[in-house]
Amino acid sequence: MTRVYMSFGGGVQSTALAMLSLNCDPRLLEVTDGRIPEMYLFADTGDERLVTYQHVWEMAEIITEHDFHFIGTYNGSLSDHVSRGTLEGKTGLNTPPYWVVGRDGKPTPIRRGCTYEFKVKPLDRAAKKYFSVRRKNGYRGGFLDEPVQQWLGISYDEVQRMKESVVQWRTFAYPLIDMRWTRGHCIEYLDSLGLSVPRSSCVFCPFHGSAEWRLVRSHPGDWERVLELDRSLAEGYRKHGIVGGLRSQPFLSRHLQPIHTIDFTDYQLPLFDDECFGVCGV
Repeated sequence: MTRVYMSFGGGVQSTALAMLSLNCDPRLLEVTDGRIPEMYLFADTGDERLVTYQHVWEMAEIITEHDFHFIGTYNGSLSDHVSRGTLEGKTGLNTPPYWVVGRDGKPTPIRRGCTYEFKVKPLDRAAKKYFSVRRKNGYRGGFLDEPVQQWLGISYDEVQRMKESVVQWRTFAYPLIDMRWTRGHCIEYLDSLGLSVPRSSCVFCPFHGSAEWRLVRSHPGDWERVLELDRSLAEGYRKHGIVGGLRSQPFLSRHLQPIHTIDFTDYQLPLFDDECFGVCGV
Protein backbone atom coordinates (compact mmCIF):
# COMPACT_ATOMS: atom_id res chain seq x y z
CA MET A 1 0.00 0.00 0.00
CA THR A 2 1.19 3.51 -0.82
CA ARG A 3 2.88 5.23 2.11
CA VAL A 4 1.34 8.52 3.19
CA TYR A 5 2.47 11.59 5.07
CA MET A 6 0.75 14.86 5.83
CA SER A 7 1.76 18.51 5.77
CA PHE A 8 0.43 19.80 9.09
CA GLY A 9 0.14 23.58 9.28
CA GLY A 10 -1.54 23.74 12.67
CA GLY A 11 -4.73 25.48 11.51
CA VAL A 12 -8.35 24.45 11.19
CA GLN A 13 -8.25 22.34 8.03
CA SER A 14 -5.03 20.47 8.77
CA THR A 15 -6.11 19.79 12.36
CA ALA A 16 -9.47 18.46 11.19
CA LEU A 17 -7.75 16.22 8.64
CA ALA A 18 -5.30 14.98 11.27
CA MET A 19 -8.08 14.14 13.72
CA LEU A 20 -10.11 12.39 11.01
CA SER A 21 -7.03 10.27 10.34
CA LEU A 22 -6.19 9.53 13.97
CA ASN A 23 -9.82 8.54 14.61
CA CYS A 24 -9.89 6.40 11.44
CA ASP A 25 -13.11 8.14 10.51
CA PRO A 26 -14.98 6.02 7.93
CA ARG A 27 -15.89 9.13 5.91
CA LEU A 28 -12.20 9.74 5.38
CA LEU A 29 -11.25 6.11 4.79
CA GLU A 30 -13.90 5.87 2.09
CA VAL A 31 -12.13 8.46 -0.09
CA THR A 32 -8.56 7.37 0.72
CA ASP A 33 -8.97 3.62 0.13
CA GLY A 34 -8.25 3.06 3.80
CA ARG A 35 -4.99 5.04 3.80
CA ILE A 36 -3.96 7.32 6.66
CA PRO A 37 -0.66 9.17 7.21
CA GLU A 38 2.18 7.51 9.07
CA MET A 39 4.01 10.79 9.51
CA TYR A 40 3.07 14.47 10.03
CA LEU A 41 5.35 17.38 9.08
CA PHE A 42 5.23 20.87 10.55
CA ALA A 43 7.36 23.65 9.02
CA ASP A 44 8.30 26.14 11.73
CA THR A 45 9.24 29.59 10.43
CA GLY A 46 9.94 30.74 13.98
CA ASP A 47 7.14 33.28 13.63
CA GLU A 48 3.82 31.61 14.33
CA ARG A 49 1.51 33.11 16.93
CA LEU A 50 2.23 31.82 20.44
CA VAL A 51 -1.21 30.21 20.68
CA THR A 52 -0.53 28.36 17.42
CA TYR A 53 2.69 26.91 18.80
CA GLN A 54 0.84 25.70 21.87
CA HIS A 55 -1.76 24.01 19.68
CA VAL A 56 0.85 22.43 17.39
CA TRP A 57 2.78 20.86 20.24
CA GLU A 58 -0.43 19.58 21.83
CA MET A 59 -1.30 17.97 18.51
CA ALA A 60 2.23 16.54 18.31
CA GLU A 61 1.61 14.76 21.61
CA ILE A 62 -1.70 13.36 20.39
CA ILE A 63 -0.13 12.15 17.15
CA THR A 64 2.79 10.43 18.85
CA GLU A 65 0.46 8.88 21.45
CA HIS A 66 -1.26 7.20 18.48
CA ASP A 67 2.14 5.76 17.46
CA PHE A 68 2.59 7.97 14.41
CA HIS A 69 5.57 10.19 13.66
CA PHE A 70 5.54 13.96 14.09
CA ILE A 71 8.49 15.90 12.67
CA GLY A 72 9.01 19.64 13.04
CA THR A 73 11.31 21.32 10.52
CA TYR A 74 13.17 24.57 11.10
CA ASN A 75 15.29 26.52 8.63
CA GLY A 76 15.96 29.48 10.88
CA SER A 77 13.70 32.38 11.83
CA LEU A 78 12.11 34.17 8.90
CA SER A 79 11.82 37.44 10.82
CA ASP A 80 15.48 37.28 11.90
CA HIS A 81 16.53 36.59 8.31
CA VAL A 82 14.53 39.54 7.02
CA SER A 83 15.33 41.98 9.83
CA ARG A 84 19.07 41.33 9.88
CA GLY A 85 19.38 41.37 6.10
CA THR A 86 17.33 44.57 5.81
CA LEU A 87 19.40 46.42 8.40
CA GLU A 88 22.59 45.30 6.65
CA GLY A 89 21.31 46.39 3.25
CA LYS A 90 21.50 42.89 1.76
CA THR A 91 19.75 41.88 -1.45
CA GLY A 92 18.31 38.51 -2.38
CA LEU A 93 16.32 38.12 0.84
CA ASN A 94 13.47 35.62 1.06
CA THR A 95 10.88 38.25 1.91
CA PRO A 96 7.19 38.06 2.83
CA PRO A 97 4.72 39.65 0.38
CA TYR A 98 5.22 43.24 1.52
CA TRP A 99 2.88 45.98 0.32
CA VAL A 100 4.21 48.80 -1.85
CA VAL A 101 2.69 51.61 -3.88
CA GLY A 102 1.90 50.21 -7.32
CA ARG A 103 2.19 52.00 -10.63
CA ASP A 104 -1.49 52.91 -10.37
CA GLY A 105 -0.87 54.46 -6.95
CA LYS A 106 -2.72 51.67 -5.17
CA PRO A 107 -1.37 49.13 -2.64
CA THR A 108 0.25 46.18 -4.37
CA PRO A 109 1.78 43.06 -2.76
CA ILE A 110 5.20 42.01 -3.97
CA ARG A 111 6.02 38.46 -4.93
CA ARG A 112 6.18 36.16 -1.89
CA GLY A 113 9.75 34.91 -1.49
CA CYS A 114 9.55 33.27 1.94
CA THR A 115 7.50 30.17 1.19
CA TYR A 116 10.05 28.03 -0.61
CA GLU A 117 13.00 28.62 1.71
CA PHE A 118 11.13 28.43 5.01
CA LYS A 119 8.28 26.03 4.20
CA VAL A 120 8.59 23.98 1.02
CA LYS A 121 12.33 23.32 1.10
CA PRO A 122 12.57 22.11 4.73
CA LEU A 123 9.38 20.06 4.38
CA ASP A 124 10.67 18.28 1.29
CA ARG A 125 14.10 17.77 2.83
CA ALA A 126 12.58 16.11 5.91
CA ALA A 127 10.23 13.92 3.84
CA LYS A 128 13.02 12.77 1.54
CA LYS A 129 15.15 11.82 4.53
CA TYR A 130 12.29 9.98 6.23
CA PHE A 131 11.38 7.96 3.14
CA SER A 132 15.00 7.48 2.00
CA VAL A 133 14.41 9.12 -1.36
CA ARG A 134 17.38 8.51 -3.63
CA ARG A 135 18.75 9.85 -6.87
CA LYS A 136 18.54 7.88 -10.08
CA ASN A 137 20.48 8.44 -13.28
CA GLY A 138 21.54 11.85 -12.09
CA TYR A 139 17.97 13.03 -11.48
CA ARG A 140 18.34 15.42 -8.54
CA GLY A 141 14.66 15.60 -7.69
CA GLY A 142 14.73 12.16 -6.11
CA PHE A 143 13.26 8.77 -6.88
CA LEU A 144 11.34 5.98 -5.13
CA ASP A 145 10.20 2.66 -6.56
CA GLU A 146 6.67 3.63 -5.50
CA PRO A 147 5.92 7.33 -4.94
CA VAL A 148 4.72 8.38 -1.52
CA GLN A 149 1.56 10.44 -1.11
CA GLN A 150 1.51 13.83 0.60
CA TRP A 151 -1.79 15.01 2.04
CA LEU A 152 -2.54 18.73 2.01
CA GLY A 153 -5.25 20.27 4.19
CA ILE A 154 -7.09 22.19 1.52
CA SER A 155 -10.88 22.24 1.88
CA TYR A 156 -13.55 22.14 -0.82
CA ASP A 157 -14.04 25.92 -0.74
CA GLU A 158 -10.34 26.30 -1.62
CA VAL A 159 -10.30 23.96 -4.59
CA GLN A 160 -8.46 26.58 -6.67
CA ARG A 161 -5.36 25.95 -4.52
CA MET A 162 -4.94 22.39 -5.78
CA LYS A 163 -1.88 21.55 -7.87
CA GLU A 164 0.03 18.49 -9.00
CA SER A 165 3.43 17.41 -7.72
CA VAL A 166 6.33 18.04 -10.10
CA VAL A 167 8.70 15.46 -8.57
CA GLN A 168 8.83 11.70 -9.18
CA TRP A 169 9.02 10.58 -5.56
CA ARG A 170 5.73 12.14 -4.41
CA THR A 171 2.12 12.73 -5.38
CA PHE A 172 -0.33 15.15 -3.77
CA ALA A 173 -3.72 14.19 -2.32
CA TYR A 174 -6.56 16.37 -1.06
CA PRO A 175 -8.85 14.24 1.14
CA LEU A 176 -10.99 17.14 2.37
CA ILE A 177 -11.81 18.07 -1.21
CA ASP A 178 -12.58 14.43 -2.02
CA MET A 179 -14.95 14.47 0.98
CA ARG A 180 -16.49 17.74 -0.23
CA TRP A 181 -15.70 19.26 3.17
CA THR A 182 -15.49 23.05 3.47
CA ARG A 183 -13.82 25.00 6.24
CA GLY A 184 -17.22 25.13 7.90
CA HIS A 185 -17.43 21.32 7.96
CA CYS A 186 -13.97 21.22 9.55
CA ILE A 187 -15.00 23.66 12.27
CA GLU A 188 -18.16 21.67 13.01
CA TYR A 189 -16.14 18.46 13.27
CA LEU A 190 -13.56 20.03 15.59
CA ASP A 191 -16.37 21.48 17.72
CA SER A 192 -17.78 17.97 18.08
CA LEU A 193 -14.42 16.90 19.48
CA GLY A 194 -14.24 19.88 21.83
CA LEU A 195 -11.30 21.39 19.95
CA SER A 196 -10.85 25.11 19.37
CA VAL A 197 -8.16 25.76 16.78
CA PRO A 198 -6.46 29.11 16.07
CA ARG A 199 -5.66 30.28 12.58
CA SER A 200 -2.17 29.46 11.43
CA SER A 201 0.12 31.95 9.70
CA CYS A 202 3.19 34.00 10.45
CA VAL A 203 2.36 36.61 13.06
CA PHE A 204 3.33 39.46 10.72
CA CYS A 205 1.91 38.05 7.47
CA PRO A 206 1.11 41.00 5.17
CA PHE A 207 -1.93 39.11 3.90
CA HIS A 208 -3.74 39.50 7.24
CA GLY A 209 -7.11 41.18 7.12
CA SER A 210 -8.06 43.81 9.67
CA ALA A 211 -9.71 41.33 12.03
CA GLU A 212 -6.55 39.21 12.09
CA TRP A 213 -4.38 42.25 12.76
CA ARG A 214 -6.64 43.22 15.67
CA LEU A 215 -6.31 39.70 17.05
CA VAL A 216 -2.51 39.78 16.80
CA ARG A 217 -2.45 43.21 18.46
CA SER A 218 -4.48 41.87 21.38
CA HIS A 219 -1.58 39.57 22.35
CA PRO A 220 1.38 41.73 23.49
CA GLY A 221 4.04 39.09 22.84
CA ASP A 222 2.88 38.56 19.25
CA TRP A 223 2.39 42.28 18.61
CA GLU A 224 5.87 43.18 19.80
CA ARG A 225 7.36 40.79 17.22
CA VAL A 226 5.34 42.58 14.52
CA LEU A 227 6.54 45.98 15.74
CA GLU A 228 10.17 44.82 15.77
CA LEU A 229 10.00 43.70 12.15
CA ASP A 230 8.15 46.85 11.09
CA ARG A 231 10.83 49.01 12.74
CA SER A 232 13.62 47.11 11.00
CA LEU A 233 11.94 47.59 7.61
CA ALA A 234 11.62 51.34 8.16
CA GLU A 235 15.15 51.72 9.51
CA GLY A 236 16.73 49.61 6.77
CA TYR A 237 14.92 51.54 4.05
CA ARG A 238 15.95 54.90 5.53
CA LYS A 239 19.55 53.74 5.79
CA HIS A 240 20.01 51.96 2.45
CA GLY A 241 17.09 52.99 0.24
CA ILE A 242 16.37 49.31 -0.46
CA VAL A 243 14.86 46.33 1.33
CA GLY A 244 16.15 43.01 0.05
CA GLY A 245 16.72 44.60 -3.35
CA LEU A 246 13.29 46.26 -3.35
CA ARG A 247 13.60 49.99 -4.08
CA SER A 248 10.07 50.93 -3.04
CA GLN A 249 9.36 51.38 0.66
CA PRO A 250 7.66 48.20 1.93
CA PHE A 251 4.92 47.93 4.56
CA LEU A 252 3.36 45.03 6.45
CA SER A 253 -0.18 46.28 5.81
CA ARG A 254 -2.00 47.34 2.66
CA HIS A 255 -2.68 50.64 4.48
CA LEU A 256 0.90 51.61 3.53
CA GLN A 257 1.59 53.06 6.97
CA PRO A 258 3.79 52.09 9.91
CA ILE A 259 1.93 49.27 11.60
CA HIS A 260 1.59 51.02 14.98
CA THR A 261 -0.31 53.96 13.41
CA ILE A 262 -3.18 51.84 12.01
CA ASP A 263 -6.38 51.24 13.98
CA PHE A 264 -7.63 48.35 11.79
CA THR A 265 -11.32 49.22 12.11
CA ASP A 266 -12.03 49.12 8.38
CA TYR A 267 -12.83 45.38 8.37
CA GLN A 268 -10.77 44.51 5.32
CA LEU A 269 -10.87 40.82 4.53
CA PRO A 270 -7.66 38.75 4.41
CA LEU A 271 -6.08 38.51 0.98
CA PHE A 272 -4.72 35.05 1.72
CA ASP A 273 -6.77 32.03 2.75
CA ASP A 274 -7.70 31.37 6.35
CA GLU A 275 -4.91 28.95 7.08
CA CYS A 276 -1.32 28.44 6.23
CA PHE A 277 -1.64 24.68 5.88
CA GLY A 278 2.09 24.02 5.82
CA VAL A 279 3.17 25.35 2.49
CA CYS A 280 1.52 28.79 2.33
CA GLY A 281 -0.78 28.04 -0.53
CA VAL A 282 1.78 26.23 -2.65
